[in-house]
Amino acid sequence: MVVNVDRGSKVKIKEIIIDGNEKLTDNAVKGAMKNTKVKLFGRFWKGSKFIKDKYKEDLVSIVNRYKEYGYRDARVVSDSVGFDNVKNMVSIKLNIEEGKRYYFGNIKFLGNTIYTDQGLKQVLGINKGDVYNGVLLEKRIADKTRPDADDITNLYQNNGYLFSTVNTVEIRTENDTIDFEIRIMEGPVAYFN
Repeated sequence: MVVNVDRGSKVKIKEIIIDGNEKLTDNAVKGAMKNTKVKLFGRFWKGSKFIKDKYKEDLVSIVNRYKEYGYRDARVVSDSVGFDNVKNMVSIKLNIEEGKRYYFGNIKFLGNTIYTDQGLKQVLGINKGDVYNGVLLEKRIADKTRPDADDITNLYQNNGYLFSTVNTVEIRTENDTIDFEIRIMEGPVAYFN
């Protein structure tokens, strides 16, 4: 991607072309892009400026959207940004490889002595046979967007295990099913003086 844009100029987005998407619609893919939007008539209250750093974030958001629907191996294979000097606009072309859809298999907890497997499964809220959702799994282990979230890491830390760590490891992938181990190091209880 090479775009030589004067830093002071406002570059608008003319179009976003998506190839390779069969499982998610163009609108679903574009909807994952929070910052990179095409300027539409009547959409004057929302910007459509091309900002390179935000565009890179949006490419990650596209992959995460696919993960939410079970497509663990989805990726943006290539992207190109063409600049029109006359109109001061860019055209974006994305080539996506979706991969196949996966499901959660067995989920085992290792290292937990404070909480039972059943109690941790309840907090996790993911069952064998559910469509794989990598974004949800990450949030149920440790939601970095909400410090007060109902996740396994907070369960431990809110009860004094401030030095606990929780790691998710894929231990087996067979056909369309992924088995996980959730490895917990509880650590000592922390006390205030």
